[in-house]
Amino acid sequence: GKILENYKYRRTVFAREFTSVLIQQYLCDLQKSCFRSFTKLCAMATDTTEAFLVEVNALFTSHDKARREQADIWLQAFQKTSEAWALSDQILRSQVTPETARYFAARTFRQKITLDLHQLDGTARISLRDSLLELLYQYREGPRKIITQICLSLVALALQMPEWQNVLPQFAELYGKNPDTVKCLLEFLKVLPEEVNTNNRIPISDEAYQIRSKELLTNNANEVLQMLLIYLQNSGENIDYQIQVFECFESWLYSGDIAIASLENNPFLGHSFDALQSNE
Repeated sequence: GKILENYKYRRTVFAREFTSVLIQQYLCDLQKSCFRSFTKLCAMATDTTEAFLVEVNALFTSHDKARREQADIWLQAFQKTSEAWALSDQILRSQVTPETARYFAARTFRQKITLDLHQLDGTARISLRDSLLELLYQYREGPRKIITQICLSLVALALQMPEWQNVLPQFAELYGKNPDTVKCLLEFLKVLPEEVNTNNRIPISDEAYQIRSKELLTNNANEVLQMLLIYLQNSGENIDYQIQVFECFESWLYSGDIAIASLENNPFLGHSFDALQSNE
């Protein structure tokens, strides 16, 4: 009986040790497999980044028409991929990347948000919004063409994110208090009515568009007018600053959201006529 019990005990111990060895081997193999997959993904990401930079450079600098067309085809295909979201963010955050590549990455964001926002769930859309707001601050000193593309991206996103409430108050809070960032706010205010009224490619129903357009434009028109007046009065001798304010005013006036009657006793009109006398 003792021999049988000893045998059963040793068999149990062996089974446990053997199982432990198998588990350890499995975990080791899994770790190696994950590492190989991770390494492969990193290599693929690096390859895609390098290819992106090469094709953007060819698109903007090549004297060979066929090569430019080839680059355009590659970049258009790239913009349709899910990978384009992360890579565009990576490119824009790199200050050592050529400006043309960063500009194209900003354009890619606008393209993706306009046509492919369905690729992102609600949580990812919030992360995208926050990332774009950070990037706008990062590029507060320019170049303006990148600021413009980021603002256009944010407008397209705001139009499709009804859960994003108080868009303009948030922008005023983030960018309207510091002279270094006011240009970002003014650029957003300029392109907001233009993009909402002219970008027909955004896949949104007429009903949803009417609701969101009212929330973004009509409901904010009076506040925007007062904001522009304050910025104009505080612009001093900064002509570039004044021009940007008038560009915003023109954009909102053309959109029809600022009622002409509201301008009758508004000092903004007087400033506008004064500006007409300037050689600038």
